[in-house]
Amino acid sequence: MTKRVIISGGQSASSMMHELVGSAVDAHPAAFKGFQLPNAKAFRSSYQNHLPVFEQYRLSTDERIQIAGTLISGLQGKLVVADESSEVSLSDHLAVPAVKPVLSMAKATPFSPWTPSVPYGGRHWQGSDVEVLIDDLLARHWLSGEAAHSLRAVASSSIGAGVDLRGHRIAVIGASAEMAPTAYWLKAGADVLWVDKVAPPLDWQTGHFPGRLYWPTQPIDLLTEPESALAALMAFADSGPMHLGLYAYAPGAMREVLLTGVMNAIVDALPAEAVQTVSMLLSPTTPTALESDDQVASQDWWSKRPAWVGGLRALGQLRPPRYLNHACPLSDSVVAIQGASYQAAQYLGKTMMAEVWQSKARFRVSLVTAPITQTRSLEHPIFAAAFQGAKALGVETFAPSFSQQAGAIMAMTDWFSDVPTKLLAQRLHGGIHTMPYRLESALIMAAVIGFSRRPQLLAGLLGSKS
Repeated sequence: MTKRVIISGGQSASSMMHELVGSAVDAHPAAFKGFQLPNAKAFRSSYQNHLPVFEQYRLSTDERIQIAGTLISGLQGKLVVADESSEVSLSDHLAVPAVKPVLSMAKATPFSPWTPSVPYGGRHWQGSDVEVLIDDLLARHWLSGEAAHSLRAVASSSIGAGVDLRGHRIAVIGASAEMAPTAYWLKAGADVLWVDKVAPPLDWQTGHFPGRLYWPTQPIDLLTEPESALAALMAFADSGPMHLGLYAYAPGAMREVLLTGVMNAIVDALPAEAVQTVSMLLSPTTPTALESDDQVASQDWWSKRPAWVGGLRALGQLRPPRYLNHACPLSDSVVAIQGASYQAAQYLGKTMMAEVWQSKARFRVSLVTAPITQTRSLEHPIFAAAFQGAKALGVETFAPSFSQQAGAIMAMTDWFSDVPTKLLAQRLHGGIHTMPYRLESALIMAAVIGFSRRPQLLAGLLGSKS
């Protein structure tokens, strides 16, 4: 076979996650006194129940950073580059320098600042109107106060000067991903490196933005040639330090966790002087530490619930959250249908990795929560139906352009703030973190509502099972 990054030993994602969680429990027994980890078989069918409990124990101890380090060391140690006859650790593979590629460059167009224009509710919101939109989203408990502050600040500045990133260098790994804000950073005048398994669109290559676009002549598959991605980043860094955006994503075949692990290993392989910031987006379906405001918002939502929602709760169809009323409140938002690889990528590869990086203080880290977004990766009949019924249960989903721009703005706030911001302070969760019930039970009911509104979606569901 062609060389490829894999998990050593061919473990499944759930088996790997079970082993890593068990290793952390064994390495930090005082922190996990009382925590019960089931066997691997039971964990595979119920990890969505055990992972949040594990995270709550971790958040409750002074050893939280050390535990994150144990998990990350275990995950990165399992990544190997394999071919027909051998395996070598990914870190060792990346330690061998590859030839730096010559980067192509698109001519920049005349500069004009980027003015965010976010699509929502059938219109595009710009300038001071964005502030009105943010006030509405905040009143609905769909984003955190820190996220609202960031979005308002950029909206205010864009009324006059707009967003100007001239002089900044941004490398985007997974530049074509639907959640990557590549185009918006180019619109703001930044120099942007495109790293992806597909080339930039042809019109981008001929001069489409005020920012200068760079890309390697040959597209790069992170899972078969991670050393080429590292070499491209090194070539880009020759002209100065860069902001790094880690956005590569693909579902299935454990690619979620593999791609995240490869991006993290590439960051660790870069010299410290090459990196100013590292930015990632976290799914709201990952176990996330909440604030007291989230608890108040959840209680507020429940106090104003429609009668039919109370009826569903009484019937056991909408179950109460399990981790909210605790010294370290946590979102009850893990969804098993997304798969263990997805959750391993989000929880281990992002939340744990971000804490470890931040503790080392080599560069600033931006980890912000992105909303549920109607991307191609969620083209599943149940998700499609749930999108139709989500709002009835207090959850909002957003278009890719909205999420891309919001993600770009929140990341920039983390880059440029006078004081390093708290990880995950900025959360645009769409109500998932403040709903007064578990996300899995809400997903089922939202799907039922959606199927009733659009019965044709049932054909897709039945077809997916055939």
